[in-house]
Amino acid sequence: MFEVGQLLKFNPFLFKNGASPKPKFFVVLAHLGNELLLASLPTSKDHVPQRLEHRRGCISDNEQRFNVFVFDANETIATNESGGAFAFPLRTYIYGEQLDSYVQSVFEQQIQTHQTDVTILGTLLPNIFDDLKQCLKNSAVVKRGFKRTL
Repeated sequence: MFEVGQLLKFNPFLFKNGASPKPKFFVVLAHLGNELLLASLPTSKDHVPQRLEHRRGCISDNEQRFNVFVFDANETIATNESGGAFAFPLRTYIYGEQLDSYVQSVFEQQIQTHQTDVTILGTLLPNIFDDLKQCLKNSAVVKRGFKRTL
């Protein structure tokens, strides 16, 4: 678990900032050393400015410091070991400014103490994962240290 490229679902996700726990998807983007994970929490919330084209894939405006990767609803984005496929039921967004680092052992403890359940939904398809990483790497809103890791 917590392999690069994995798509997970936490039920519930316990936010670092103390926000109310709720079910969340989680994409492992990279490992930042032994204990830290670089990851994103995809969302169905559309914050794409109206003036930008609303489409699947990377939408970026470095001048306006905006970056998002968009998955279409029902688009197969991941597969699992048993040959199953996964698609988000709604259009889903990964915002570059919302990437964060997480301590893996904290998640492992939450799982052991039954504070959360984590389901491995699959591994992102290689072309989609590469497109996502390139989108984030080329963004002005992603922290420099995160870009180097990607």
